[in-house]
Amino acid sequence: MSSRDKDEWKELIDEMGSFLSAARAAETRELRSRYSTARWQDPEYRDRQTEVNRANAIKQWQDPEFQAMQTEKACKQWQDPEYRAKMTANLHRQWQDPEFRAKMTEVYRANAIKQWADPEYRAMQAERLRKLSQDPEYRAGHAERLRKQWQDPDYRARQAESTRRQWQDPEHRAKQAKSMKCQPGCKCGKHKSACHRYHGMDCNCWRDKP
Repeated sequence: MSSRDKDEWKELIDEMGSFLSAARAAETRELRSRYSTARWQDPEYRDRQTEVNRANAIKQWQDPEFQAMQTEKACKQWQDPEYRAKMTANLHRQWQDPEFRAKMTEVYRANAIKQWADPEYRAMQAERLRKLSQDPEYRAGHAERLRKQWQDPDYRARQAESTRRQWQDPEHRAKQAKSMKCQPGCKCGKHKSACHRYHGMDCNCWRDKP
C-alpha cells in the first residue's frame, strides 16, 4: 500500500470515528434527556431540585462580579427593540392569566414583607425617598406618571379592586385605624386628619407614629 493510500485510509477511519462519536454523543444526550424528564415527574425530586437551584441562584447573585455581568447583559438585550417588544408581549400575556397574576402577587407581597421587616432596609429606603422627594425633576416626573396612570380605566379598576381586598382584611383595617389615631396623651382624641385643627401641625400626632 502506497503512502497516499495509507493517508486516505487514515482520513476515512478518522471520519468514521468522528461520525460514530457524534452519533454516540447524540444518543447519550437523548438518554439523559429522557432520564431527566422521567425524574422530573417525581414531585419529591422536583421539589428537592427546585430548592437546590434556588439556593445556587441566591449564591450566584451574592457575587458582585456575577451581578455586574448579568446587569450588563440585560441592558444590552433591552437595547434591542425586537427583544424588548418580544419580552414585553410575553409579560403582558402572562399577566392576563389570573392564576399567574395571583401567584406573582403573593410572591411580591411575601418578599416585600420580608424586606420591610429589616430595619436596615427600611432606613435605606427612607433615606432614598427623602433624597428623591427633594429633587424637583423627580417630583414633576412622578406626578406626571401618576396622572397618566390614573387616566387608564384598567389601572383605576385594578387599584380599586386591590384597595377593596385590603379593607376586607380585619388585620389591615385595625392597623390603619391605629395608625390614624392621635398619639397617647393627645386630649382631642380625634382622627389625625382633624387633630391639626385643634393643635396645629406641630402636634406630635403628625411627627411620630403611635
